[in-house]
Amino acid sequence: MKRLKQILSLILILLMLCPLLPAASAEDALAAKYEGKSWDELVQEILDRYGARADSVTLGYYNTVTGEEQYWDADKYMVSGSMYKVPLNMVYLDKIAAGEMDMDSSVGGIAYRTLLEDTIVHSSNDYAKTLWSVLGNGVYRQYRRIIAPIMGEDADTVDAKFYENNFFTARQMMTCLKTLYDGKDDRYAALVDAMQRAEPDEYFKRRERDYGIAHKYGFLDDPGHFYMTDCAIAFTDDPILFVMFTDNTAKAYEVMADFAVVMCEYTQYHTALRKQEEAERAAEAERRAQETREALEREQAAEAASHAGVTGHAVELAQVVTEDGRDRSALYAGGGVLAVLLISLVALLIWAGRRRRRVWPQVLLLLLATLAALLCIFLPFLQQPKENPQTVVTAFFDCLAREDYEAAYTLLADGADLGLQEEPQGANARAVAQALRMSYSAELFGECRVGRQRAHQLVEMRFLDVTAMEPELQSAAQSWLVEYAEGRTAGELYDENGEYLPEVQAMARTAAVEAVLKHVDDYITTTGFQLELIAQNGRWRIIPGTNLLRALLGGVAIAAEGEA
Repeated sequence: MKRLKQILSLILILLMLCPLLPAASAEDALAAKYEGKSWDELVQEILDRYGARADSVTLGYYNTVTGEEQYWDADKYMVSGSMYKVPLNMVYLDKIAAGEMDMDSSVGGIAYRTLLEDTIVHSSNDYAKTLWSVLGNGVYRQYRRIIAPIMGEDADTVDAKFYENNFFTARQMMTCLKTLYDGKDDRYAALVDAMQRAEPDEYFKRRERDYGIAHKYGFLDDPGHFYMTDCAIAFTDDPILFVMFTDNTAKAYEVMADFAVVMCEYTQYHTALRKQEEAERAAEAERRAQETREALEREQAAEAASHAGVTGHAVELAQVVTEDGRDRSALYAGGGVLAVLLISLVALLIWAGRRRRRVWPQVLLLLLATLAALLCIFLPFLQQPKENPQTVVTAFFDCLAREDYEAAYTLLADGADLGLQEEPQGANARAVAQALRMSYSAELFGECRVGRQRAHQLVEMRFLDVTAMEPELQSAAQSWLVEYAEGRTAGELYDENGEYLPEVQAMARTAAVEAVLKHVDDYITTTGFQLELIAQNGRWRIIPGTNLLRALLGGVAIAAEGEA
């Protein structure tokens, strides 16, 4: 009995997994069919499959999510068949949106609601003629002038062929579909609904069953020509618009049906790729965020142990700033005032004892004067700056990005000078330094923790890791030397000690730097750290800590005071 239960449980698990198998195989099938193939290649495959000539069709495709747009002979005029009924009805729906009429208004003696239904769902040519005749006052050219803007054309400058007959291009019809799909204030909802109910089993809908399609087809059998057309909105995961015109196309029905299936599958395949890439980017962003959080935790732990993040001019600042953020000079001044108070009180009491006079009024006055002096000394240090510390941090990195170092230094504690404006000696060093300066950018994370005299902001900084370039620089220089040495004598390469001549070494270094800087983006890195600010003279100013300096110097480690 126990064995039977185990078998039944196993069968149940397999049955639960079965629905997943077709999905996996379907994804594999799409990958096999569409991986590495361009839109044009897919169209050519369809035409070749049915022996259709490339010049017998014009096509268009547009992805409403990604903006991908493709055409096959986009600007060739061809007979549109009943597709013209789409822009024709859009003009009337614009009138309804403008309040000029409503769905039950009479057009040529017939309610517009009926005209819309019959021209789209049943493709009535008589009712369509009623619509365009009323619109153009019986003049065909006037009706065409009115619909020209919907087709993306200026009625005065459009090609004359636009007025010759019922001609459109694939690009014009795609412009019309874009406006239809965007459908501001849902004014075209009734038209799209009718297009969804039209010919459910023919044209673009002949084989495609997985996704809803709103379409308007057309055909015309003229002596010597057989025209078939369709335009559609397909509601794939990323909705798409596509259009096809044919003129004497071999197996036009098959070509049209196949085109619709391929466009939907092509879209689904690329949608899956896009979503996978987005998921990977999101995972990478989360990984970086986690690294930033961990960096913050490390910074907070380091801060609790010491103020090790101060260097250069900031070290000097740290020497005169107490742990609670007040300047020691203020404490010394306050202590001086208190000492003067004590001395004055002692002197006053001695004088009063000798004179036998009441001194309390004088003592009170002295105390008030001392209190006022202390307030004048300490009040500026007790007040929190009103400006947002994040504004200061953002301004600092903006100054770095535009290489305005003088302005950047004014935002540092005590106006520290980091020497970034100094040009290094030698062309190679200058080239690397310039690449480093151009790489600076930063992004602020989270809220700024603001105290009365200190603020802390988490920053993620992007910079060129110069230290990581060193191995490739050495390798590139060595490779250049090997190549340069071919066909040259020892005297052209080495000095009396067997070392490469200085000029040869200089050329090797230059060649190595040029080679590495061609792909400098490979060495761009990002680090997260906590930036500390201090209140000075009523403004927030940045303390240039070890991590900031390390990033500014391209990964070169700087030891703060007390560090080995």
